[in-house]
Amino acid sequence: MRLARSWIEQDCILPLLDGLDEVDPQDRPACVAAINKYRQEHGLLPIVVCCRTGDYNEMAVKLVLGDAVLLEALSSEQIDTYLERQGEAAASLRAALQRDQGLAEMVATPLMLSVIIQAYTGLSLDDVLAASTLERRSRNHTAF
Repeated sequence: MRLARSWIEQDCILPLLDGLDEVDPQDRPACVAAINKYRQEHGLLPIVVCCRTGDYNEMAVKLVLGDAVLLEALSSEQIDTYLERQGEAAASLRAALQRDQGLAEMVATPLMLSVIIQAYTGLSLDDVLAASTLERRSRNHTAF
């Protein structure tokens, strides 16, 4: 506990704050103000704050940032190239993505692509398509 406290006091941490868009919209201005205040009090300490672009753009109060990175959706070509590099084990998933637009939309972020590869690698095309129906995805958390 002492070590962690000393790291905080000496600004030796990099705060990683995920889900600003998940904060209740009426509470977001106060949340942003608290983040900005913390940064001002700590010499504009580097920080990572994740938020969906649309939600962030709707906020009246903005973060005081030196830089920002916009993570864009992966293109279908990028996804296919990545899966091709995975070899035969991901062949069924590649084929399923060409047939199932909903599944293809799900894997548009690097995180979800990684998760779905873990879940579907080695399955047959029929198994991937069966597991990828919206109804089954919502019931079966092991599908992704």
